[in-house]
Amino acid sequence: MRFVACWALLLLAALLAAASLVPLIPTEWWWVRLLDFPRLPLAAALVAVGVGLLMCLRMAPRSSGLALALVAVGLTVNGWILRPYLPTRGVAVDTCPAEQRLSVLIANVQFGNREAGPLLTAVQRTEPDLFLAMETDAWWEDALKPVAEAMPHTLKRITGSYTMASISSRACP
Repeated sequence: MRFVACWALLLLAALLAAASLVPLIPTEWWWVRLLDFPRLPLAAALVAVGVGLLMCLRMAPRSSGLALALVAVGLTVNGWILRPYLPTRGVAVDTCPAEQRLSVLIANVQFGNREAGPLLTAVQRTEPDLFLAMETDAWWEDALKPVAEAMPHTLKRITGSYTMASISSRACP
């Protein structure tokens, strides 16, 4: 039974290391890009498999050693990619001066909603550089005319009888 468990750990180590290395291939294939996301669970699984492999070293020293090397490579890759997202202390954050900041207001107005007042108030209060309204229809297009006047650069995507998105900005890109 222990022999089967060790071979299962060897196979699992190879699969987890491959899952950690495959996303390094520069391609847009969805199944390769999908493996970019579970980095933290992959790292945790590699640690667990590595601990299990330490118990198999006496039984199969060569294969276990090779599998431990794969675990180390997988952990190194995942650790390097996760490193910027780990909490660090004493990191100085440069703040952008107020005159160079970009403000964005995004609103999902919902198709059935017919209360434009609160949204217009929010747009006037915040004066965003970029405003995006989603799920708008002809009624909302008419209701948002004051925004279009204040933000003359507008892009609308119309599909069917409703506007999917309306983007307005104060400055042309």
